[in-house]
Amino acid sequence: MRSIFTLISTFLYFGLNIFAQPFSSQDGFQKSFIDNIKNLDPIEGFWRVKPNTEVQNMTVAGQEINLAILRNKEYKGYADQFKAYKIENGFYSPGNYDITIYHLDGNFYRIELLNYQTNLTLRGNFSLQPTGSYFSFKINTTEMDRRITGLSYNTNTTWTYVKLFPLQSDIIQYSSQPTIPSTSSIEKSSGTGFALSNNGLVVTNFHIVNNSKSLRIVGVNGNFQKKYSVKVLITDKNSDLALLKIDDFSFSGFGNIPYAIKSNTIDVGSEIYVLGYPLTATMGEEIKLTTGVISSKSGFQGDITTYQISAPVQPGNSGAPLFDKSGYLVGIINAKHSEAENAGYAIKSPYLINLIESLPNNVILNSNNALIGKPLTEQVKLLKNFIFKIEVEY
Repeated sequence: MRSIFTLISTFLYFGLNIFAQPFSSQDGFQKSFIDNIKNLDPIEGFWRVKPNTEVQNMTVAGQEINLAILRNKEYKGYADQFKAYKIENGFYSPGNYDITIYHLDGNFYRIELLNYQTNLTLRGNFSLQPTGSYFSFKINTTEMDRRITGLSYNTNTTWTYVKLFPLQSDIIQYSSQPTIPSTSSIEKSSGTGFALSNNGLVVTNFHIVNNSKSLRIVGVNGNFQKKYSVKVLITDKNSDLALLKIDDFSFSGFGNIPYAIKSNTIDVGSEIYVLGYPLTATMGEEIKLTTGVISSKSGFQGDITTYQISAPVQPGNSGAPLFDKSGYLVGIINAKHSEAENAGYAIKSPYLINLIESLPNNVILNSNNALIGKPLTEQVKLLKNFIFKIEVEY
């Protein structure tokens, strides 16, 4: 199943799967675990699960299940999220449960089991053993049993998880193996950012800068030969926003920013446009304009922090500014729906204002919108020197 929601920078997020298992076979999961052996969370790996149900002082052992548990890289919550996939005869097989695990703190986790047959979710907290190879948790399932069978006695089920791979010995073994030299060992990506204040503040997406080793921006004052180093000041993972600061002694300022930020939301049907740097490897480094309207005041799966827009967006548009017809900044592009025509998503501008206000030092935002009343062609001419290509290495 292909993803229907895509973060639109030009790196791994462009192929994210929300509803499909990441691999079809046990070998695929294992290769992923080995390739990332040094960076795995202790919860990641192959596990054997054995449920034991206590019914009126009797214990009934359930069928053992083999699971692959790995990080859900697309999740944008505060805690790390992990998904469990059932493995049968070496291949992925859909089961009756959807299992999600959240890393709370230290060796403490929370697990949620959704039973598709009963549509009930069971939740429990647990802690991993110091070796990371064992955990168990107990849930009273009286209510679930009553709904299914009408039973009225107490029933408790204990799920015991025992890790099969990678154990500590596997981590030592695969960590010590030499890696094959690769010319592409440094992953590169690009996105879009735009000026927030004359002294070098830049706005972009969290998913662009997350885990980055170096960041550069080009296109300041229309100069694509000069690259400026930037540092991350603050991020908002939930809203997918990041504020950067140019960290370069040769930087002398952006000049007078011609646009202002809209402090409230705008209505469905409002005309909007996007300026950014999509697919620069094939489309070139000239700034690209797309136009459309606000299609909905909620985004993917009803997300109220984003708009759905009809203006086409592509990889590299992540972090691009969204303007209304008067040149007010009304949003920041961050995603697209890959199974729908011209359905993109933009974070609403009030969430950017909230992030700015959380900075320790006050930022004086431009309140004078010099674009009001100007035709679109003139607005683009005034804006393009304040919108930049962001180059990222991971």
